[in-house]
Amino acid sequence: MDFRNAYFAFKPSLLGDSSKTTWTVNAARYDHVTEASTNLDALLREEEEQRILRLHQSLVANLLHKPYGEALLELVQNRDWAALAEQQQACQDLACQCCICDFHFGRPQDLHSHLRVHHPKWVPYTFTKASQLCRGYAHTSPCRFCHKSFRQTHSCPIITQVAMLLLHAPSEMDQQETPPAAALRL
Repeated sequence: MDFRNAYFAFKPSLLGDSSKTTWTVNAARYDHVTEASTNLDALLREEEEQRILRLHQSLVANLLHKPYGEALLELVQNRDWAALAEQQQACQDLACQCCICDFHFGRPQDLHSHLRVHHPKWVPYTFTKASQLCRGYAHTSPCRFCHKSFRQTHSCPIITQVAMLLLHAPSEMDQQETPPAAALRL
């Protein structure tokens, strides 16, 4: 039943049975009170997020404005994972911020979800490669990149973003393979 066209009123039954009554609600009259207050913040957040995401259509544009940006891209291209762990500021930022649009997240799960939803262009093979890199280089607790403790396996947000950069960042060769050859080797 669509409550938007209904009215809030008490209507006795037309059959004469007073025990059967009908209540209807004019929800449209109350939308501005309930939905506006609860959804305004969400709507503004979504609009701002969409505006910022439109600005960041390039994978590396935001990183190049950071003090560690070029060094990080070089480490990724050279696959120097030991030196990556020594880049403290880069690791600190990548642990809780999206490298593409700089949105901040409190949990790695939220960051991973954000990448899937808002940056799907760069997600193919990223999580597979990240899993491969985590098993090879971030398998002991606490993680040497994000410093999170874990019991069995770990999905490091830093390694996930590094995998995305490794697979999808422009390189000198700029190959168009699917999957990229970089996805097949450590």
